[in-house]
Amino acid sequence: MVLEEINAILDFAQAAPELGAEKGVHEYRKAVRRARSLIKFAADGHPEFSGRRASQALRTAFQATNSLRDGHVLEGIAEGAKDLTTPELFEFVAPLLAGTPPDDADALKVLAEQSVWLEQAREHLAHSWPKSFKKKHMRRGLKTSYKRAKSRLKTFQRVGDDEGFHDLRKRIKELRYQVELFSEPRVSPDAWLTEFQNDLAAAAKALGQVTDLMVLSDHLHEHIPEAESWREAIRERIQTMAEAAAEQVSDLLAESPKQVARRVVLHVP
Repeated sequence: MVLEEINAILDFAQAAPELGAEKGVHEYRKAVRRARSLIKFAADGHPEFSGRRASQALRTAFQATNSLRDGHVLEGIAEGAKDLTTPELFEFVAPLLAGTPPDDADALKVLAEQSVWLEQAREHLAHSWPKSFKKKHMRRGLKTSYKRAKSRLKTFQRVGDDEGFHDLRKRIKELRYQVELFSEPRVSPDAWLTEFQNDLAAAAKALGQVTDLMVLSDHLHEHIPEAESWREAIRERIQTMAEAAAEQVSDLLAESPKQVARRVVLHVP
C-alpha cells in the first residue's frame, strides 16, 4: 500500500511537465515533498528500512527546482501586507520585489532532467523496501511523526524563533501528507479521520501564511533598508499570527500519539 502510493506519486511527478511550466513546477515540488514524507513515515515505522538513499535522491530532485519557484512570490506576499505601510512606501518597494520568472521552456527542461533522480529513488526503494509493511509498522510511523510534531511545537513555544517556526511547519506538512494516505474514502470511511486531515490542512495553511511574511521580512531587511518601518510592522503581525497558528496546532496535537496512530490506521485491511 505505502510503496505503491510512493510509486504513484513519483509517476505523477515525472508527468508534471505535461501540466505546463507554472502548474507543473508547483505540482512537481508538492509531489516530491509527499514522496519524501511517506519514505520518512516508512523509515520511522519499520526497523529494517531507512530509505536514506531514496530520500537523498528526491532531495536533489527537489533542490534542482528551487530557482523555478514563482518569481513574483514576494509581490503577492507584499500585496497582502500593504495595509501595514503607507501607499508611498509600498509604491517604492513593490517594483524592487518583482522577480523575473523563469522561461517556460527552461523550466520544463529542468523538470524533465530530474527524471533520473526520480528513477534512482524508485530503484533504491525497490531494493530496500521491507518484505512486509504491516499495520503495526504504520502505527509506529504515525506515532513517531505525531510525537515529532509535538516536540517541535514545544520547542517553538519555548524559544519562539523563526527557525523553530519553520521546523514546526515542516513537521505539520509531513504529518499531513502521511495522514492523507489513510484519509481517502477507499481506505477509510471514518468521518473523524476526514476532519483530522482537514484540520491538518488548515494548520499547514496558517503556518504557511506566517512563514511567507517571514520571507518578506528577511528580504526587506537584507535588500531594502528604506522599508525598515514596514518590516517592523510586519514583524509585529508575524508575532500575532505565529502565536495564533501555534495555538491552532496545539489543539490539533493534544491527543495521545499512540491513540491517534491507532485510529488513523483503524480501517486498513
